[in-house]
Amino acid sequence: MTRRRQVKEYRPREGARLSAEQAQVVGEELETLPAITAQSVVEAARPEEARLHPFFEWDDVRAAELYREEQARHLIRSVNVIFVDDGEERETQAFHLIEVGDERRYSPLSEVMDSAELQAQILKRARAELASWKARYSEYRHLFGPVMQAIEESEEEAHPQEAHV
Repeated sequence: MTRRRQVKEYRPREGARLSAEQAQVVGEELETLPAITAQSVVEAARPEEARLHPFFEWDDVRAAELYREEQARHLIRSVNVIFVDDGEERETQAFHLIEVGDERRYSPLSEVMDSAELQAQILKRARAELASWKARYSEYRHLFGPVMQAIEESEEEAHPQEAHV
């Protein structure tokens, strides 16, 4: 039997560009839609008085430029590289998002592999993504038990002193 969960409040996901108050507004508004799709959200936000309206860029020229930038990010993330490691051919993401000072940019795999600092950034992001995945699917532990356990073991290996606290 499936049980219905009562929503107490909405909060921004880690890394989201929303305040707690904004996450509450967005959650409440999305709940009112009969079907939550990108198109239905944009349509609900279109009227200037709509609570979701301020979350969108309505200047078409600016919105077009932002969309092209998003297309560029998608394009960058869409390319893999094949390389040989110890005689074995391997394939992985070709460009990785890194931070250099206040700038976020993509760096080729070869640059990342030549820098301990960049590798540490990638590892930190990977661990955060694992933690996020674990939190997102925690209600489905019965389906993902072995995966959850592997993530937890990885966390313990990464932070052994915290595992015994």
